[in-house]
Amino acid sequence: MKVGDKIRTIGFNKGLEGIVTRIREGINSENHGTIEIKVEKITVKKNFDWLNPGDLEHFSHFGWEKDMEIIG
Repeated sequence: MKVGDKIRTIGFNKGLEGIVTRIREGINSENHGTIEIKVEKITVKKNFDWLNPGDLEHFSHFGWEKDMEIIG
């Protein structure tokens, strides 16, 4: 994953599509780092009812593969 990638959230956090805007790498569950996403589309509003397109959302970098997939 890199800045500029388009992602979709999956699993428990499914329902967002967006662009990666910043990455702070993590190495383990204590130092998990962050991935910042600029939200483009919300497909499961009940999972993200506090967000709107254009907002920024953050996810853990360590183990990101269980929460996101790269779509472009």
